[in-house]
Amino acid sequence: MNSSTIRCSQPLPEDIQSELKRDFARGFESFRQGAAMAIGPLVLSKNTREGKFVIQCFSSCYFSENITRTEAEERIATAKEELAHLLSLFPELPCETLGLRPAFYFCYDTGKAGVVCATEEDGRFTYYD
Repeated sequence: MNSSTIRCSQPLPEDIQSELKRDFARGFESFRQGAAMAIGPLVLSKNTREGKFVIQCFSSCYFSENITRTEAEERIATAKEELAHLLSLFPELPCETLGLRPAFYFCYDTGKAGVVCATEEDGRFTYYD
């Protein structure tokens, strides 16, 4: 992971840091073993077969018909900032994802599963209608 491309804009409040630390403590060992880890508003997973560190973020829309390309672009941009905070808070995370390319997935939560609506990988944004 190239840390120079992902930067924190401002420090997080202590209460949010505490929540993230709790989420991290609960899920990191499973993440190391290949499971997905929900932390804050993101879900992180590794796809070692494809060499990807997958960062899933989700739409705030209740109905999938209301999702827009603009929302997807903005949410992925926000996810990059959120990831920067996680990488700075948890030094184990960059070590665990070393050599994996970040892949951002913007998803719609159907209640049973996340459906990918847009991706950004290797600097290329793709929106799926």
